[in-house]
Amino acid sequence: MANNTIKAPQANENNPLEQFCATLTSRQMEIKALLPKSIRLEAFKRVVITVLQEKPEMLAADHKSLFEACLKCAKDGLLPDGKEAAFAIFNSNIAKKNEPPIWIKKVAYMPMVGGIKKQIWRTGEYTYISANPVYENDDFDYCLGDDEYIKHKPAMSSRGDVIAAYAIVKTKNGEFMRSVLTREDIDYIRSKSKGKDGEFWNEWYDRMAVKSALRRLAGYLNLSVDFGDDDDSEIPIYEEPKKLAKPEESPALPKPETVPALAKPEAAPALAKPPEEPTLMPQPKPQTQTQPQTQPQKQINTAKQKPF
Repeated sequence: MANNTIKAPQANENNPLEQFCATLTSRQMEIKALLPKSIRLEAFKRVVITVLQEKPEMLAADHKSLFEACLKCAKDGLLPDGKEAAFAIFNSNIAKKNEPPIWIKKVAYMPMVGGIKKQIWRTGEYTYISANPVYENDDFDYCLGDDEYIKHKPAMSSRGDVIAAYAIVKTKNGEFMRSVLTREDIDYIRSKSKGKDGEFWNEWYDRMAVKSALRRLAGYLNLSVDFGDDDDSEIPIYEEPKKLAKPEESPALPKPETVPALAKPEAAPALAKPPEEPTLMPQPKPQTQTQPQTQPQKQINTAKQKPF
């Protein structure tokens, strides 16, 4: 049997980039198995290497977590180019309980706004997607209830700080689905993020706010997306189809089909009482005894014998 494992080239131990490139080459079939047909393996590897060249500090982090981030990104069919997805560094305590903390740097996979939108478009169930931040000087209003709406008119200058973020999708049947996060909601999500003090939240707060609104909305959509390790886990991923397995077994029950095949209803027309109506046989006795030899009496006797 042929061995599809690709041998890794000899890497310079003093060069972390060469070491990780060797790992990518030796385990590239794992990535290829997860990538969609629209993304070539070489293109994905090229983007990863470019990111590592631009941010060499990632090579100082745990290489296992870096490769796992690549696998998650490939599984979602996204590129870690900073638009669809990105890699972030965070500190992780690997010490066991009741032991002194041992902190190491790990790499986390993060889908970005463009990547989440791409996942929503791929479902083919939505015709419109919009997600934006709201600033304090914008004209913004939204309403929940029977007649929901979002109205947003951005200020042309001096918009101020971010006070909210929202996301909207429209289904094929014309239904709108919305998600609105206040500044308090956004800051709470940031507090649960592993990278709450990292580059993305510090430099791109507005984009992370929009991403959080999209993630909140995506929790109600039919998506199978790994939203990464950077944010809170309060937003569920749609898993309802798994619960539909039990109802599918009920139509195959044989009991309802055997009910009409019961023997009792069929035996009803063969009841013995109706044939006993010719009990008038005692009346002809005073007339002549030749009447019992007539054919009608034989038919009555044979009719009674059929059920036995």
